[in-house]
Order: sequence, then structure tokens, then C-alpha cells
Amino acid sequence: MQDPNKLLAKIVRRLRTIGTDTQLVEVKEAAWKLPESIGETLSAFMNHTGGILILGLSERRGFTPVEGFNARRLHNALLSACDTITPPCRPDSRSRAPKSWPPSFLRSNLRPAYITDRGPVAGSFIRTGDGDKRLTHYEVDRMCESRMQPVWDTEHVSEASVTDLDAAVLKTMVERNRAMTPSVFGGMA
Repeated sequence: MQDPNKLLAKIVRRLRTIGTDTQLVEVKEAAWKLPESIGETLSAFMNHTGGILILGLSERRGFTPVEGFNARRLHNALLSACDTITPPCRPDSRSRAPKSWPPSFLRSNLRPAYITDRGPVAGSFIRTGDGDKRLTHYEVDRMCESRMQPVWDTEHVSEASVTDLDAAVLKTMVERNRAMTPSVFGGMA
């Protein structure tokens, strides 16, 4: 396993080379407190493939350390911010060099992950390029559906009647079920 400090240095060198953060790495200039957009980033990472959040670097100033970075304070603030996400965000976080601190966020199996106070539709984001984009209502619905086997075939269709069914197919199904399970379907007309 690669030394975490060497990995962080490699990531920062790459960011400096390309001049922007990426789909998998988000940099926040936070020195003393987290930016208000932190919940959007947490949601976005959890709804995509996960990612790495680096606090205490300035993208505007070439990914250089910010003055007054307080790793302990930001660590505690980030853990509190993680509790504002549904399902709760549980980052793999470790303090690193005094000027940077990169927790990594794993993708959630319980998507969409959203900012609890905003609800699933207004509070769900996804990582796109080097930013966080709000999910559409449609995307939120599809993520919710993907959590379990769809059951559309068991729902009642009030405007349908028996005449909407193919009589030959229905007869074949009934005969087959009577033959396979006579104790259940044998006496049905």
C-alpha cells in the first residue's frame, strides 16, 4: 500500500499541473471553517464513485497551502457535516501534513445520498467534471428504484379489465399453474 503522504503529494502535483481539481478530487480553501457548499460535495461524491476531499489548499493560488489552516477544527467540522447527509456519510479520514487533510468518500449503496434538511430532490448532487451538479427529479427517482427489485407488475391498474388480457395466453397460464400446483389452482374455475 502506498504511503498516504506520498499519495497526497502526487495528487497535489497533478492538480498543479492540470490547474484544476477533478471528478475524483475536490479542493476546498477552508482554513478555519468549512464552506457552505460542503454538503453538496459530500452528496456528490457519495452518489458517484466516491472521491478525495483536500482541505486547506487554494485552487485560486495554484494549490498552495492556505494561511491559518486548523486541521483539528476542520476535521471535527467535517465529521459534523457528514452527519447532515442521509444516509450518514462515513469518510475514511486521517490527518496528514499540517497544511492538508484529504478524507476519501466511498460511494453509497443507498443512493441518492442527500443533504437531509433539503430532502432527496433538492439535496441530491453528483460529481461532474470538477464540480457538483444537482440531480434532476428523474435521476433521484431512478436511484431510489435501483435500491430494490421493481414491483410494477404487482400494481393494480384501475382502468384495465379482463378483456385487456390475451385469452389464449391467460388460458395457457391457468392450465400450467393448475398442473404444477393443483392444491392451489386445481379447484379454481
